[in-house]
Amino acid sequence: MKYLILGKGKNGEGIKLVLEHLKIDYDFLDTAEVKKLNYNLVIKSPGIPIDLPIFTEFKKKGIEVITDIELCYRYFPRRYIAITGTNGKTSTTKMLAEILAKEVKAVACGNIGYTICQAILEHPKDTIFVVELSSFQLNNCRLFKPEISMLLNLGTAHQDFHGNIPNYHQAKVKIAINQTEKNLLIYNSEDKNILKMISDLKVSKLSFSSKISNNDCYLKGDYLYFKGQKIIKKKLFEQSLSVVADNVLAALSTALYLGISKQTIKKYFKEPKIDLHRLEPVGKYNFNDAKSTNPASAVMALNKMTEPVLLLCGGKKRNENLLELEPVLMKIKRAYAYGETSLLLKEYFNKNNIECEVFVTLEEALISIKANRKKKEVLLFSPMMASWDQFKSYEERGEIFKNFWA
Repeated sequence: MKYLILGKGKNGEGIKLVLEHLKIDYDFLDTAEVKKLNYNLVIKSPGIPIDLPIFTEFKKKGIEVITDIELCYRYFPRRYIAITGTNGKTSTTKMLAEILAKEVKAVACGNIGYTICQAILEHPKDTIFVVELSSFQLNNCRLFKPEISMLLNLGTAHQDFHGNIPNYHQAKVKIAINQTEKNLLIYNSEDKNILKMISDLKVSKLSFSSKISNNDCYLKGDYLYFKGQKIIKKKLFEQSLSVVADNVLAALSTALYLGISKQTIKKYFKEPKIDLHRLEPVGKYNFNDAKSTNPASAVMALNKMTEPVLLLCGGKKRNENLLELEPVLMKIKRAYAYGETSLLLKEYFNKNNIECEVFVTLEEALISIKANRKKKEVLLFSPMMASWDQFKSYEERGEIFKNFWA
């Protein structure tokens, strides 16, 4: 038996450790290095495009292609809580794992920089693995069935990878497709796309909403409620710039369902927190939201701003829907666009009577902003595009932004 690890990045390194642990023979190659098709299984790095000719060849040969989460699920029976959505995945994953860890063994892993393969090998069997999953990972899942799945929201993203929005949504819902009544799906009842996708699923369900009280977990007045009981005051989490109410509702729905006490939850929210690259303050007038990779996430950031801001944005072109910005355009005082999407962004902002300056690189934009901004003007770096036109990751561009203002 021989497996192929396809893709030599961090994800592939984690898969390599798992196969060595399992004593399974393997080749570790990039797509251009594959010369033969004599493998029992292919485990691909999630970001490798699925329309490459090599995958057609694998299909003809009857060779199954999966990703890391499917591999771990098949070989390591564990308690998995799987989280996905267009926005809020990382924040919710970290929040839930931190709350759970106050009473039980729990770890945040997956698409947050700490792979599921690493986590599986480094934590005991009785750990709860809170896993952030991207549509890239879920797309190649076939058997994966977590104890609890979570759908935060379904917007428009990654059309360059999936081809269209329906395919993207179908990949996302794979997080719950194999679940039964013995499992639980936690979902945002305000999201029409989610409601459409989960209507025929046989899994047990638990709903949350920040606006509608006819749910299992909801906000009403000054409190967050779960199953009709007051849990915490909203002000405990609303004061944090990086915290979105829906993410809190999702995380607490899970924690309370698993029996975590109200006292533990209250204690968690009273502790100071910094969410790196998600509305992270840099000095008094700069905010680093480098994790923003689509317009919907930029909308969330702009909604947190108390006054009109200078918006710094740009990145890789992936057919993002800029019309999603319309409800918050009044929050943008002036825009600065860089990278592959700079001219596209300028055209959109100019059509909406917002001045937009264009730059080739992030560094050029920062130099210009520093030289020309007025005193006390607030700068929000919320790129709303993927980072891969100029950077390896959103963390890299976030660090450049922070270091510039250091």
